[in-house]
Amino acid sequence: MLSVNYQNHSLPEGIVPALRVEPMPKDTNQNGDVFGGWVMSHVDLAGASTAMRYAQSRYIVTRAVSSLTFEAPVMVGDVVSFYADITKIGRTSLTVKVVVYAERLTKLCNRVAKITEAELVFVALDENKCPIALEDARARFAEACPIDFTRAN
Repeated sequence: MLSVNYQNHSLPEGIVPALRVEPMPKDTNQNGDVFGGWVMSHVDLAGASTAMRYAQSRYIVTRAVSSLTFEAPVMVGDVVSFYADITKIGRTSLTVKVVVYAERLTKLCNRVAKITEAELVFVALDENKCPIALEDARARFAEACPIDFTRAN
């Protein structure tokens, strides 16, 4: 089953992953597979960093996660890539789809497997940890960190 999962996939072309990580032995269970929780936490990190960039705020929290179904195991030495894309923008929240691939790098060939995908909902918060409109979060950032385009580099 593992070889089937690693034969028919390739990494998305022309897209930079939100996160790329190589799991270590401490991230495995007794069978040598990487814990599903390790993958899930990195899905959350990849989605959150994408949401933070859009909201231009670090005050972003995870509100919900759709189901995660694992299609292939991740092993120590795999290079795991997390691709994130915003699929919906609301007033105070945004939905980010994260798709995870693992590359098994060997001397003979590099194989890729799709590991999982999920949609996560993130909410922007103000300094009092109350929901804030995304437009307000972006405006606060622009006010706090104005960009001067007149300066030459």
